[in-house]
Amino acid sequence: MKKSIYTIEEKRSGYTLFELITVLVIGTMIIITAMTVFNRIRSAAAAIDRNLETNTLATEILQRIAEDIDRMAMPGTDTTLVLRNKIRNRYNTTQIIIENKIYDRSKKPRTFAKVIWQTSYDPFEDALTIYRSHSGIAMEDRLFETSSDSVSRLEKPATELFVPLAGVITYFKIEAVENERPTNTWSSTSLPKAIRISISFAEPFENMSGQLEVWEEDIITRTVAIDRTRAIKYAFVGANLDGSDLDDTDPNNLGLNDFGDEEGVSGESGEDNMLEPPTTDKEGRL
Repeated sequence: MKKSIYTIEEKRSGYTLFELITVLVIGTMIIITAMTVFNRIRSAAAAIDRNLETNTLATEILQRIAEDIDRMAMPGTDTTLVLRNKIRNRYNTTQIIIENKIYDRSKKPRTFAKVIWQTSYDPFEDALTIYRSHSGIAMEDRLFETSSDSVSRLEKPATELFVPLAGVITYFKIEAVENERPTNTWSSTSLPKAIRISISFAEPFENMSGQLEVWEEDIITRTVAIDRTRAIKYAFVGANLDGSDLDDTDPNNLGLNDFGDEEGVSGESGEDNMLEPPTTDKEGRL
């Protein structure tokens, strides 16, 4: 007789719908949280990079203008500097012209080097774009200069070519400093004592007069001295350190009567003007 063997398997129950929905919701929340943290980190890194690039670009522009001033506005040379500031499209536009002249055999002046820095309004970006132009007999890069080019520039000066260097500038201003006072215009034959340059890429705001400005803490400013080797008049002021004119009274030992008469500060009626403490009753109330 054959024996039949029956195997009894344990019945295993699957996940319920509620458990599946719970796991799905928890997984979705974890993914959303991770993506939110990732986007915030990415935005913070982009903001840091943008601020670093903005400050670096502003510093490079200020350094380039300072190098042009140091190179061209030298003592003993026939250098002229013209500065203009105007309000256009609610922005302050600036133009500075630095020109060096030489004289030929017939004592006729010729432009040896001329550099122009100026800003122009860009209607597409609603901001300013800074341009630089260099012209004259001397070329900035002598590698591309030939003898025929130098002769042609002597006979006919080259046209001024403005090259854009940076855009989306919200504030740019150049001022001439004379007698420690800044001025927006300069057309004198003599050079000012210094040039103050300010630039910013920050978001502008509208002031009371309708013009666009930026906060002072967002403006990067640099002052460039002209003719750093000039003689500066100064005088040493001797400091009085003997202490003979100081009061010998110790402020820690001052009493109430030390601020007035020995009897106290009296008024016209002869009574004390010093305040008396408030009186209280037996229970301590005023």
